[in-house]
Amino acid sequence: MGNVDVELIRQARQPRESDRVKFCSSEEDTALAEIAEGDLASAPDPRFSREALLQTAIGRSVRDWRKRHDLNGPDLAKAAGISLGMLSRIENGTVSPSLGTLQAIGSALGVPVSDLIGGYNEHSRAVFVSSHYASLRDRVAPSLVREVSTSTPLALDALVVRIESEHDAKPMFEERGTFFVYCLGGEATYLHAAKKYPMSSGDSLTFDASDAHGVVKCTRYPVKLLVVRNHLASKAVKAKVMANARQDDARG
Repeated sequence: MGNVDVELIRQARQPRESDRVKFCSSEEDTALAEIAEGDLASAPDPRFSREALLQTAIGRSVRDWRKRHDLNGPDLAKAAGISLGMLSRIENGTVSPSLGTLQAIGSALGVPVSDLIGGYNEHSRAVFVSSHYASLRDRVAPSLVREVSTSTPLALDALVVRIESEHDAKPMFEERGTFFVYCLGGEATYLHAAKKYPMSSGDSLTFDASDAHGVVKCTRYPVKLLVVRNHLASKAVKAKVMANARQDDARG
């Protein structure tokens, strides 16, 4: 291991000087300051600019590859021919590395530059679940499929169960997977593996479902439960989710 650039490490650890707020000395200055603050509030957040997102993606990728190879910071910095302070700033996403620096890091890690910037091109998705949606079986829209491998895609389903009165049906589920049930309001008894769990606002229940489970009794209405299910997605589920995603992209 080579000599560590202590001065650069010290500088990297020092917090950057933030913008200072100047206090107004008159009513006119105060009014102008309020207008300026309004303009700043409507301005784009620089943290989400293309450059900032690219820097963050590269930094995470470099850190992930370094840890994957069980390397510490000083070793990678020495192998890439850069200072430890520069490597730290790259991994923290506070600096935009040059192509030459990326090539040096990639060579040290044994990965192409395209792998270091590939994370920026990944399309992140989110699934919005309306509070009026109360079924896992009617449609696939609330599924978020994550590709762990070509043979085992994982899916995450979310729904909100609402029971307004004793006349409403109490939902029972037969789907397999790991479930997380969170009580948003009301009081109900949840059955799992022949055991009953009284739940009220703020209570949660996590379990691996191998048999039917669900609400068997309500003691205070309305009952509102958030149900999240993590499971292996079938090919049909994966195909439907991907088709919905392509439709969303076409509409967007």
